[in-house]
Amino acid sequence: MTETRTFMATQPFKPVFLASAGQPPVPWERWIAMFEDWLLAIGFPTAAEYPGRKAALLRASLGTEGYRIYASLATDLRESYTAATTRMEDYFVQKSSTVFQRAQFTRRQQRAGETISQYVAALREMAVKCEFPADQLTERVRNQLIAWCYSDRIRERLLQEPATKTLDEFVNLAVTMERAMAEVPALAPVERKPVNRVKTTTTQRNQQREGRSKACFNCGQSTHFTVPLPA
Repeated sequence: MTETRTFMATQPFKPVFLASAGQPPVPWERWIAMFEDWLLAIGFPTAAEYPGRKAALLRASLGTEGYRIYASLATDLRESYTAATTRMEDYFVQKSSTVFQRAQFTRRQQRAGETISQYVAALREMAVKCEFPADQLTERVRNQLIAWCYSDRIRERLLQEPATKTLDEFVNLAVTMERAMAEVPALAPVERKPVNRVKTTTTQRNQQREGRSKACFNCGQSTHFTVPLPA
């Protein structure tokens, strides 16, 4: 009979949730999603005998300050994985009303220096918290993109598209235009500066003649003047 061995990660997940005092560098909801994706990627077993080790791996990945906060909240430091994650979520996730989240969403404009892709990603993340009906979520993001994208030129172009197009189609068009607008200036013709030419004006020529006329007839110097004798 062949023995089957299960290998599990023994190193904490990186980056840890909170290494030192202050605000977490990554919000808890995002960090725990990354942590669970990591568990899936390494093939962490889901059998009944492993939840304790899963919870221990979570605690080890919280970081020094994260673990200190967890320890101050938990009465049992060996509680289940579900209990530990719920406790951390209750502490770090400040839940606001749906009305507030929707107000924040409708006020979100594309910022200077923010790409279309970054803007749409931010809108998608905010829309999830707004509790929009599932069939309206992408439409809300699309409308917000058209209304508040930074470029008037892109907005005008998007408004010409039929409403039947999907959000992805609108995003692809906006990204294409954004890239083209950034590349066009690099292809502009180089401006050539005119070569400065030395021009002798009539006044300058007269002054030169006058200067020569005041020079000595015999030696050509201007320090004195000699009138030529008549022939």
